Amino acid sequence: MVVLLSPPGHDDRFVVDGLVNPALHVREDLRLTVSVVNEDPTDTHSWAISNAGPPYNALPMMGSGRGLPLWGSTMLGEASGNQFWSQNLSFTLPVGGTSWYFCLHYGYAADGMYGSVVVSS
Repeated sequence: MVVLLSPPGHDDRFVVDGLVNPALHVREDLRLTVSVVNEDPTDTHSWAISNAGPPYNALPMMGSGRGLPLWGSTMLGEASGNQFWSQNLSFTLPVGGTSWYFCLHYGYAADGMYGSVVVSS
């Protein structure tokens, strides 16, 4: 699965297969491989996943007491022309329930840069 971070026309949002901040549905015990690509020419972004859902504050993992990311990318640098920072992640989500993906950059999750991952059998 390819996750685009803040592509043209979708500032500070995630885009997967043309959908903005979609709910992702996966089977339990499925090994998920995600390619995260920052297409934003003006800012850094990341992609993290956690069991802590919204609402988020400006720094979703700082002092919230709601849990740390289970997996995530590093901060990916700004796009330059046709050159994009990217990272591949591969993981298996916990059995059943909903997890959340979001950007760890200051303020973006609080402003709506997040989505859900629903794990079912």
